[in-house]
Amino acid sequence: MGNKVQVIRKAIQETRQRRKNQKVVVYQLKLQNLSERKQELLARVFVEAKWLYNYLVSDISRLNVPANKISTVQVKVSEAFEQRQLLVLGSQVKQEIADRLRDNLRALDKLKKKGYNVGTLKPKKFVNSIPLKQYGVTYKLNFAYNRVRIQKLGDFRVLGLHQIPKGAEIANAVLVRKPSGYYLHVTCYLLKEHFKKEHIAEAVGIDFGVSNKIILSNGLAIDFELHETRRLKKLHRKLSRVKSGKVHKLSLSDRTMRCDCGWVCDRDLNAALVILKKGLELSEQNFVGLDRPEVKPLEKGAAARILGSNPHIRVSLLQ
Repeated sequence: MGNKVQVIRKAIQETRQRRKNQKVVVYQLKLQNLSERKQELLARVFVEAKWLYNYLVSDISRLNVPANKISTVQVKVSEAFEQRQLLVLGSQVKQEIADRLRDNLRALDKLKKKGYNVGTLKPKKFVNSIPLKQYGVTYKLNFAYNRVRIQKLGDFRVLGLHQIPKGAEIANAVLVRKPSGYYLHVTCYLLKEHFKKEHIAEAVGIDFGVSNKIILSNGLAIDFELHETRRLKKLHRKLSRVKSGKVHKLSLSDRTMRCDCGWVCDRDLNAALVILKKGLELSEQNFVGLDRPEVKPLEKGAAARILGSNPHIRVSLLQ
């Protein structure tokens, strides 16, 4: 017995040490292609979770009994109580529901001791989340076949497993019921290095133009087929008229903007520059315009060659 306790303590210490270099991420997976039987099974497990929770919360002394040993509960029907069997609720899931209730009771007790006016926990009409505590026992993911096995419920096809990167330490999960279907919220721990991103390049403003589909603030023009909404066109017209704090009235046929201050610029390119300025929150004095481009001609040419290699994209440079 003593050796078992030492093993558990050692495992806890090792886990705490690993967590110092990890970040927690929760991934949402959707259970899909559910047959009628699977849907009935999932509906049943949420009903049983509600039965067990209400059974325990109605008399908290029942928490003294191991929840995984409970196979029958009393359910209130109208003014009477009837016996209901827990057929699809796994033993560890039962225990976790009881642990959740204990945690809630402890939290309420702490608030009460601090002087807060707290009420009591009451029976629920619905339970929309079920804890799956131990990966590999309560549930297990199959990445090769995009499936999950849940204790006493069987296998389900899931959408979204590709989100979980290799090397992720998979922990607990929660089975969730929403109006749009059933989901699995999987908690994973990833090394902090996973979140480090390399700095690629400087910021760039992007505008959906008229004569060219996309204009970058560095002078790169990209053309392709894309439907523009009425709202997008309206916003484009508004942005393309702004420079140095002034609003310029231009017709749709005016493709060059000329300001009293001497600024002359392609209309779409000006809009991209305004977007860049707003995104970086730069003042007019610190704003880098076409006269001081951040991207050198050689870099512009390389970008044009790379994008232009796609037969569906046409790239040009605005001077």
